Amino acid sequence: MILKLEQLEYQQKSIQSIISVFKGQDKNNFDNACIEGIRSNILTLSKQEILKI
Repeated sequence: MILKLEQLEYQQKSIQSIISVFKGQDKNNFDNACIEGIRSNILTLSKQEILKI
């Protein structure tokens, strides 16, 4: 069986919109992702900034 996936314009536009929200954010590395021994993702955007975009 061969699956043939389409690249639909609205899907690509949605993907690019999400990518643009997080563009410019710091990437996790060993130093900035460890707080009190817990590894987590970091995000410097506030909820208001995310909703604004």
